[in-house]
Amino acid sequence: MILTSDGCVYGWGDNMFGQLGCGPDSDIRKGDIFQVNFTPNNKIKSIYCCEYSSFAITSEGQVFSWGRNDFYNLGHNSSDNIWEPQLIADMTVVFEVNDYKRLYEELHSLGSGAFGEVFVVKEKYDGREYAVKKIKFES
Repeated sequence: MILTSDGCVYGWGDNMFGQLGCGPDSDIRKGDIFQVNFTPNNKIKSIYCCEYSSFAITSEGQVFSWGRNDFYNLGHNSSDNIWEPQLIADMTVVFEVNDYKRLYEELHSLGSGAFGEVFVVKEKYDGREYAVKKIKFES
């Protein structure tokens, strides 16, 4: 998958579990490229791709996920595969947190990839939940 400078997401490749976000009946042939649709239309700020699932964060901080969901790892109240981008209910993104450990409790991982891991965290002060990306730094 690729994110363009104008906030559009394009995908190609294997879609066995819905990780491309083009639906279960889409005939993706080797080399075909398509634009991933987000309902309603949203400008995407960043994407995170795993082997069998994908995540997108909008410029407004909303989080979408799709793909393999056997263990509820996409943040939806279902264990079915998610074939098209689906908004994670009541989830927004915290873009910068200075006192992360002091302010937030990690609840569980949503998924990981080469650019870091996305966690669901709960704010200790008011109990609100957020999605945060923890970037892996090399020493």
